[in-house]
Amino acid sequence: MSRKGLEEVSVEAILKLYNLIVPEIQREYVWGFNEHNIIDVFIQDIIEGEAHKKNDQNLQIQELKKMMALQSTSNDIKNTLEILIQKINEESSELNIGFLYSYSPGYTAASKDRDLYLIDGQQRFTTLFLVLFYLSIKEYKINEFKHLFNIDINKGRLSFDYRVRSLTHQFFIDLIDKTKTIEDILSISQKTWFLESYSLDVTVRAIVGENGNGIFQIFHKKFEKLDNKYFNYIKSNVKFWHFKTEETSQGEELYITMNSRGQQLADNESLRAKLFDSDVIRENHFHWSEKWEIWQDFFWKNRNKENINSADEGFNEFLRWALILNLIKKQSTNENDNVKEQILRLQIVNDIKSFSENFELLDIQNYFKALEFIYGEFNVFIKNEITHIYPIYSKQKDSYKIKNYVDGAFLSQIELFRFLPILEYCKKHIEKDIEIDKIALYRLAKFVDNLSEDITVSKTVRDQISNIIKLTNRIDFGEDIIDLLRKENVSKTFLNEEQTLKLSLYEKYRENRYAIEDAFWYCEKLNHNRREIKHLIELNAEINTGFKVDDFKKIIESYKIFLEKEVDYWGNLLATDVYYEDGYRILHYYDFKAKKGLLDLIKNIYLCSHKNFDLLIENIQKDWIRNNYSSVENLKAEKNRKKQLYILYIITTNNFNKKFIWKWNGEFNIGVFEENYDGLKSIFEKPYIYQIFNNSFRTNPNKILNIHSIKIKSNIMIEKLLEWSKN
Repeated sequence: MSRKGLEEVSVEAILKLYNLIVPEIQREYVWGFNEHNIIDVFIQDIIEGEAHKKNDQNLQIQELKKMMALQSTSNDIKNTLEILIQKINEESSELNIGFLYSYSPGYTAASKDRDLYLIDGQQRFTTLFLVLFYLSIKEYKINEFKHLFNIDINKGRLSFDYRVRSLTHQFFIDLIDKTKTIEDILSISQKTWFLESYSLDVTVRAIVGENGNGIFQIFHKKFEKLDNKYFNYIKSNVKFWHFKTEETSQGEELYITMNSRGQQLADNESLRAKLFDSDVIRENHFHWSEKWEIWQDFFWKNRNKENINSADEGFNEFLRWALILNLIKKQSTNENDNVKEQILRLQIVNDIKSFSENFELLDIQNYFKALEFIYGEFNVFIKNEITHIYPIYSKQKDSYKIKNYVDGAFLSQIELFRFLPILEYCKKHIEKDIEIDKIALYRLAKFVDNLSEDITVSKTVRDQISNIIKLTNRIDFGEDIIDLLRKENVSKTFLNEEQTLKLSLYEKYRENRYAIEDAFWYCEKLNHNRREIKHLIELNAEINTGFKVDDFKKIIESYKIFLEKEVDYWGNLLATDVYYEDGYRILHYYDFKAKKGLLDLIKNIYLCSHKNFDLLIENIQKDWIRNNYSSVENLKAEKNRKKQLYILYIITTNNFNKKFIWKWNGEFNIGVFEENYDGLKSIFEKPYIYQIFNNSFRTNPNKILNIHSIKIKSNIMIEKLLEWSKN
């Protein structure tokens, strides 16, 4: 990493070069108080970032394994693909959390050349330090944590430090030295080492909290039940832009400017001073002052009543949206890298007072009218009319609703992706005095909301916010979302196969559009679908000629029967393409919803008209046994682990021995032991022992299938199974 300029770095990378010190003049650490759930959002972004990494890796590895399985693939190519799979497993997606400003204090002692004082970013970096400490205990990586932060307890040294604040510094030293277990970290204030004077320190109070509700309790609620490892991900893949200013006097001057003490004006008031400082506005000062008061009053009336500052925060947040949209419009006519940087910065921080040259009061007025329409008339329409227009979809408790975006909550980038197109669409109509078609607006909102769940969009959301706004602006007055089908150069990210298929059906069957939308939107929200239903639409086409919405509703009902019986009958997918083998694990695909094994099951439910589902499952199992095995010897010789597992499932779920129990308990992946485990047995000549698990496969005798621990005569058991399959 270069020691000058702007660099994107990880925690690990910056600590290899520098000690980061929070100076005395810098404000206390306050994020731990978790106002506006800032810690919850911060940690959720990390969890989602790591999850996307896993999903992407699985999809890539699956495709490479398909290539390896082809007969035409040479051994040399297979070896190359193995290396590539290994590299993918080692890679991680990155999550950028914003800017970190620092300056060198200009020590003369060479030993302190590593020291940097933080100007901005202290809250985020302190949070990363604390969450890494928590995870180092949870994941048994305390030595790695100490090495990462260059910690020497005896010398009172660590490379991220509140060094010039002796009380805070000593608390961190004691915390790291005395805390060994999760129980310790959740009960800090009750420990004998916790000095009474620590409670006087604001930073310590923000960390420890009151009544057992500190920052570590928040971390514990987020990570306690997650099996994934996050320490290494945060250390290496959570990144930020580090700006190292010029040293000594210039750095200190910038620092003092950014951290001046005293009561500051609200950002919207600072911006107002700049906006009103023009001849045009001064000529009509009273008019615009009155408008400004009306806008402020709106956010006061709709503030979060538990937060006295939320009226200002709500107004500031609204101005941030308006500024982002203005800059995106400017970017459309001027592809300037500086404009893009401004947009990206505003997406992650509220810095409105720095961008007044891109603002006009008339634009603010029109965006405010758009927000009023969304919050008022459009909300009323959703509450009162949607039930009648979309009766099936509106029955869902989580059907689409416009959030009250005025209470001071800071929107994440994915929330900006969902909301800003709606605000821009309304503003575009308002400034031209054209009536807003509420159904067209609702359809746009649903389209954007669905896209927000797309993996490609969520991975690249920082760039996709601008792109979705530009796409929205291509919808002319009087058009709606299906008109995108006839426009050229629409991004395949937005008009992907899923969306193209749905929009095409809306257009082709215009007379039934409401009914089709009702069915599609309802189906999108069903468990596992994650807003994607192309596989079910295509299944409908496979069963029936053409598309009829009533037939598709039957597909939905068939899928719902599977969901209702899911835990009881999940095992019938074990031998299908829903599962794949990976070393000593048998895993279900992340995207199993579109796999043939599941679709065939839904198709069978559909074809039997939903009658006697238990009998249907039984017949499927019997057919499978008959088609695969003709004798006891033939079945005992089975070596395929997925097939073995399915046979065991059939045995345990059809009462061949009442001692056999199969409990999924929400864990649908299987670990495999090739050798006998503590004397456990198998009915097959090639013995495997199977254990259920969720995310991470760890040896756990309590989760081994109990069929392995019961004494049985395998030949008799198999004879019973074969005889049963013939009846």
